[in-house]
Amino acid sequence: MAIDPFARAMPGQSLTDTPGLRPYEKPPTSADPEQVIDALESSLKEEDSAEEIAELLDIGISVETVCIALMQKCFTEGMCSPDVAELVKPALFMIIVQIGSDKDIMDMVLFNEKFQKEGLSDEKKLRVIQQLHPKKYQKIMDSVRAIEFEEEQFQKHIAKQNLELDAEELNSLSEEMGIGTGEAIESPMEESESPGSFLNMEVEEPASYEEEMI
Repeated sequence: MAIDPFARAMPGQSLTDTPGLRPYEKPPTSADPEQVIDALESSLKEEDSAEEIAELLDIGISVETVCIALMQKCFTEGMCSPDVAELVKPALFMIIVQIGSDKDIMDMVLFNEKFQKEGLSDEKKLRVIQQLHPKKYQKIMDSVRAIEFEEEQFQKHIAKQNLELDAEELNSLSEEMGIGTGEAIESPMEESESPGSFLNMEVEEPASYEEEMI
């Protein structure tokens, strides 16, 4: 199906819509910060919501980022006004930290300042991609395996070449020493047994004890 390039909103079109169609254009559900906090706490501590928040914290998303996203959601859905959302933020922050602690998330990132300085590690980025884009994660892992296989084959080729070079050097050294070429290497013992050597000297046997006594 062809995409119509003109099938999009015109600039300023939202200003021509009838006011009050969107939830945030209507009066908020509650103007009391305590009521908003209680409603958020009961909703976020449900098992499904708590698991989703714990996953975000586990992959390195800061508590402050989760808090801001939740407050924007509350505003756009008409739950509270922007000023009440700002008043609720500190309490919501502590609720999120408590959820992470209950789920045994030990390395939580609390504020965006630390998050921006350190950033996401490669391992955490892969975990995010694996959860959000499984197909893209699979392609990345296939590419990594292909690179590792090529590197392994290259190392084997280098090792084989080194073995061949070592064999050639050994053969060359053997030829220089006369090993394997039919030339016998003279033994040091044979040289020492030449005429005049102390090995050929005649040694008189000592007289017996009786002869000495006579």
